[in-house]
Amino acid sequence: MVKATLWRDGPIKHRKLVHAPFTIELTHGCTVGCWFCGVDAEKFQGPVEVSDEVLKFWRQLLEAFKSIGGEHFSQHGFCYWATDPLDHPQYELFLEHFHQILGYWPQTTTAQVLKHAPRFRQLLKTLESKNGFVQRFSMTRSTDLKAIFDFFTPEELFLCEMIPQYDDKLSPKATAGRVRKLVLKKQAKEKPISFRYDLDATGSIACVSGFLINLVQHSIKLITPCAASDKWPLGYRILGEYQYQHAENIETVLRLMLDHCINNRLLPDDQLRLIYGVDCSSAQDGSLSVSSHGYAFVIKEVQCAERLSELLRSGEYTVDQICHEIEHDGGLRINTLIVLHQLFEQGVFDEDLLDSSRPPLPCVLEL
Repeated sequence: MVKATLWRDGPIKHRKLVHAPFTIELTHGCTVGCWFCGVDAEKFQGPVEVSDEVLKFWRQLLEAFKSIGGEHFSQHGFCYWATDPLDHPQYELFLEHFHQILGYWPQTTTAQVLKHAPRFRQLLKTLESKNGFVQRFSMTRSTDLKAIFDFFTPEELFLCEMIPQYDDKLSPKATAGRVRKLVLKKQAKEKPISFRYDLDATGSIACVSGFLINLVQHSIKLITPCAASDKWPLGYRILGEYQYQHAENIETVLRLMLDHCINNRLLPDDQLRLIYGVDCSSAQDGSLSVSSHGYAFVIKEVQCAERLSELLRSGEYTVDQICHEIEHDGGLRINTLIVLHQLFEQGVFDEDLLDSSRPPLPCVLEL
């Protein structure tokens, strides 16, 4: 699923996309209401209560991620999604616990740095004695940059990214979430669209291949980025969902979801369709290659390579049917299966099609 971003979005975005192991929302909804929100955040409905029970669960959750993925890997998690972190009045308290348990101060991305400028200055001061790195400001108005420069010193801004979200040319928007909804609405009413969009190669702002957890709603989702679509308009697939209770062993829940909510192998009846934009070809030396965005993956000495590439380009055949066709042309089933699994591991197949054609995975957990 991580490798799929290379074929879908190209090597530049693939190298930059962090595929964080988890993200945790501390509020339900967001107060900002950006027109371009790629995950279509709901209106703000409140923060999670800071209580002994919640903080105990919070620490157990962080310990669970540390146990499952290790400290270094878990440090790449963060605490916002379809939310603005500064909407929680005690956001920094949660980060203190994060730092205590995982040894790292996670990144903050906010569109409200000017609304909470003194508070963010204090956060930057706190970071001087913590293990942290770049913080990010989303600037929603063209006047934000000057206002930020007027308030903060160059030293304070040294490790801050300032993202010009107000300009579609400087910061192109994925046709996902609220942007997608707006495009479809304007098209239905035959109204002009003043910004760039693409309903075929829609893109996504999702950057998590792991868990999306909301502490207000008690929800856990296992997600991975995808191109936004009618089925997944927010630009990420939901592989499994669960509603937790504070009394449950959260590490057990997370491990069960990892074990039971991911389709990680090919099955005989899986229909194989290449991701949009990926081409498959063969050469006279018997090699088979898949390519997209100027990048290619080549498998050498493939039996019936020309016929196999033809079958894969059609997107109409299952694993078993492809093996049967290659056998008919004189190839061995086992060799064909090896090639198909190599391609599957590279993430070139449409996994949404694979998931939708299989029986539902047992994501209602028995704890």
